[in-house]
Amino acid sequence: MKQESSSKILVDGNSLEPSELAAKKEVMGLIAKALEKLDPQQRAVIVLRDIEQMSYCEIAQTLDIEIGTVKSRIARGRKNLRDIIEAVIS
Repeated sequence: MKQESSSKILVDGNSLEPSELAAKKEVMGLIAKALEKLDPQQRAVIVLRDIEQMSYCEIAQTLDIEIGTVKSRIARGRKNLRDIIEAVIS
């Protein structure tokens, strides 16, 4: 990270105020904790798709499962992740 003179911090080419950076870290921590609560099979496909940016086909090959199974686990995993996060923030 590079620090700019106006107390903004450069992250991935974007300038963030310290408060924005703190909020971003808080959200990332919340997501990480929510991911830990997911079923391991759902967590695996969510991480491979949304974090590692793998295609459905790549995920299916990596985990040796059908593409339909990948899609359903992603859908259920995202719903469960959303429910977990909503329960924490409400």
